[in-house]
Amino acid sequence: MAIKPADFVRLNYRATFSNGWSASNDGQEPIEIVQGDSGMPGVDAAILGYDQGETLKFMVPAADAFGVRDESALYDIPMADFVTDVGMRPVVGCQVSGSDPDGTPFAAFVVEVTDDYARCDPNHPLAGLDVTWDITIVEAVGGMKALWRALRSDIKDSGSMQAFWRTFSADMKRTDVQA
Repeated sequence: MAIKPADFVRLNYRATFSNGWSASNDGQEPIEIVQGDSGMPGVDAAILGYDQGETLKFMVPAADAFGVRDESALYDIPMADFVTDVGMRPVVGCQVSGSDPDGTPFAAFVVEVTDDYARCDPNHPLAGLDVTWDITIVEAVGGMKALWRALRSDIKDSGSMQAFWRTFSADMKRTDVQA
């Protein structure tokens, strides 16, 4: 069965980044995703049309993966703000979050600490890196079977089910119109 939008898919993967880092599920159970809501840049579009047992390899450029690094986005938070607001001294590598004066939430990693400030980087940790995916489709299930598998699976992210329902509902409406 060729993978279609919102199908339930089990797959094995290896992601290799342009800096030499890699991540995979080698030696583990296949991961379970709902096509269209995997959270894996480039994977959702790439697996469409593939069938279980097939393998594919493709590269996703940084801009389409985790974004391009924006060095101008780095900002300094005065050390006094940490001591007053948080009650701690930040260290390089820790994540900070909060909201700016307008109430907009932010999250960043501390990349430098001085006596006066902590320099924060809001870029995604993988920003600026191309990623090459090696994927093996272990199983693909569509239609009502996909719904049943998704409901019974360990997918706990409600976003996956919401994406499934949006696509499933749209497909059902298109089917009703054609009938």
